[in-house]
Amino acid sequence: MATGPGFPSGNNTYVKPDISGRLRMGFSRNAKKFHFPKYVQYVETPNMEAYYLKMTAQMAARVVDVEDFEWPDGQPDRLDEDGTESFNFIPFATGRRSYKFRLGDLSTRQAVWPIVEDHSTIAAARCMTARTIRMMTQLLTTSNWATSADPDATANHHDTATSLAGGKLDVGTSTAPYLRKALGKIAALINKDTLGVIDSDPDKFLVLVNPDDAVLIGNSAELHDYLKGSYFARDEIASNAHPNNKYGLPSKIYGYEFLVENAVKVTSRKGGTLSKSHVLTGGNLVVVSKPSSIDGMYGSPSFSTATMFWYQDEMTVETKHEDWDRLTDGRVVENTKEVVTAPVSGYLITSATA
Repeated sequence: MATGPGFPSGNNTYVKPDISGRLRMGFSRNAKKFHFPKYVQYVETPNMEAYYLKMTAQMAARVVDVEDFEWPDGQPDRLDEDGTESFNFIPFATGRRSYKFRLGDLSTRQAVWPIVEDHSTIAAARCMTARTIRMMTQLLTTSNWATSADPDATANHHDTATSLAGGKLDVGTSTAPYLRKALGKIAALINKDTLGVIDSDPDKFLVLVNPDDAVLIGNSAELHDYLKGSYFARDEIASNAHPNNKYGLPSKIYGYEFLVENAVKVTSRKGGTLSKSHVLTGGNLVVVSKPSSIDGMYGSPSFSTATMFWYQDEMTVETKHEDWDRLTDGRVVENTKEVVTAPVSGYLITSATA
């Protein structure tokens, strides 16, 4: 007889009678299964309150007149400009958070599954979900992509799909390829505003898309025509060679890598009416520059669009047993701050789909 949904207690974590070969059924989001590290660089900081250095990317390409650099023979080398670049130290502060659980000894000692380890995994997944939410909040804030947020931006790095490309990205056709136009314009702008450090090579970029929008784009006439003309993309969909195929998308479109950010958040309290939604809200596409490596070095320059700074605890898993109270307390601790550190190397498309 089924015991019904419940939470661990001394009477429901074991099965009477104990049956060997029992089957565990359920779903748990492994912290390592999150896409977050694929598009965010991790940087360890020396203190909770610290700074990251923002060098203005202008002087390296400043050539107003090629004759400005002439040095005639017999003349002293006059210093007309100092040739230095401006910079700014931008402050940030990490915050410590813990994701906790508590189990009684009667639960842990009689449980027919590794209940402490499973709850540690659940706590780690909650941690990853929370930091994904915080990073998405930063990535979906249009002011973080405006010219006021970065002196190197020649134009805002955000716009609606219609303003950017002429139409929504899920209604394009072979003659009006709105998705291709959008990606091409974004790549050209990033190339210009980073002085070519991030060139127009599609492999430098990652396009984050909501699962619902992935389906809409996958069903578009533009995508169907693209698949007809791309042997590798069509074969990838047909052979289920990539996780994107369930949405009708290949891993790359026009050479740009697409990542379906499928993290889900539960926004209802325990016992309340269940409410779930995707962390990356529909109607938004985010283009980010891929980090060269997951781990960055504090103080070193990086064009990674999104950065997570952390101090002391990137993700620390701890458990403690209380003999007197006969309890096992567990927690996952992080001390982090999520920042859009290089808006000129990415782009936010709003009102992306119809």
